[in-house]
Parts: sequence; C-alpha cells; structure tokens
Amino acid sequence: MRTVGASLLASAGLIGIVAGIAAQSTLGNFFAGLQIAFGDTVRIGDTVVVDGQQGTVEEITLSYLVVRLWDYRRLVVPVSYFVNRPFENWTRRDPGLLAAVLLHLDHTTRVDELRTTLHTLLERHPRWDGEEWALDVTDTTPSTILVRATMTARTPDDAARLRFDIREQLIAHLRDEHPHALPRLRTTPD
Repeated sequence: MRTVGASLLASAGLIGIVAGIAAQSTLGNFFAGLQIAFGDTVRIGDTVVVDGQQGTVEEITLSYLVVRLWDYRRLVVPVSYFVNRPFENWTRRDPGLLAAVLLHLDHTTRVDELRTTLHTLLERHPRWDGEEWALDVTDTTPSTILVRATMTARTPDDAARLRFDIREQLIAHLRDEHPHALPRLRTTPD
C-alpha cells in the first residue's frame, strides 16, 4: 500500500508540474492582458509597428490583439508580446506624424526654388495638416546631394499618402521644369 501511495503522490506531483508549465503561458497572457487594459500602452485605433509590420489595432482581448495591416491582413498577436518586447505606437498621445521624402539630386539643383515648390504643393494638398514642413540638404556624395522634404499630417495613413504624393509631384516637377537636377551619370569631366 505504501508503494502504491508513493506512486500516486509522485504521479500527482508530476501532473501538477506539467499542468503548471502548461498554464504558465495562459496565465502570462491573462496578466499581460490586464496590464494592457489598465496600463494604456495600446488602444483600439492606435497605429502600431509589430515585428516590422505597421497596422491599426482592431481588437483587444485579455489574451490577444488583432492588428489590421496595410494590406488588410489581420495579425493576431498574444498580449504578452506587447508586455515583453518593444513595439512602436505611433498614435499613443498624438496621432500627428512627420512624413519624410528623400531625393538624390544633382549638385546643380536649385534648392531654394525646390523649397518654394514644396510649400506650394503642400498648401494644395488636403492631407497636409498645415503645421510643419521643411526642405533641407542633409548629405552629399561625389555625384549627388541628398534632399529631405518633411511635412506633418494628422494620421499615419495621411502621412503615408502625403509622402507618396509629394514624392511623385516633386519628381514630376523636376523632370518637367529642371531635368538637369535629376541625377545623371557623368562620363566626361565638365
């Protein structure tokens, strides 16, 4: 009887350890869900970047979050991810964002004129929030200058669309009005 009792006790101990290990993940997610709910680190509608993928938080439960990606796929992420790993929340306090466009241009580019063109394009663009903008030469190489245009928008989606549109419009302006400003490969010295 003593042997059977010891076997049962050992089996119960082993089952308890296995159950404890299995429940650890579930309990970890549950407590992480409580921390998300009361910690205000992420809310429904926030734009987040998870493992390099940007999306909008659609649903929050005590065990997982659903993030809608830009291409409308849904990324289901355990809430413990948001407690244990760093992530970007682009809209936690202020949904406005700074959009940036980088252009490699020829050294002969008239930067002051391009700056005026950027401001004109922004004033006509419905996604620009009217707050901030700039155009600066941020670097130079032997063959090009690096020009950065920055502008603010109300939401991450507006910032992305604004960035795409302004890039296209600046390139079209340079192509049509100042083709010499676009980078070219020089084969002979000037």
